[in-house]
Amino acid sequence: MITLCPYCPNQVKESDTTCPHCGMPIAKQENQKEAA
Repeated sequence: MITLCPYCPNQVKESDTTCPHCGMPIAKQENQKEAA
């Protein structure tokens, strides 16, 4: 699964907890449906 950092348009790995590009923490929302 490809994850995109919510703070910058870069892709991050599933194992990353912070974005290697902008350094912002990535909120994991596994097993949660996307609220429309």
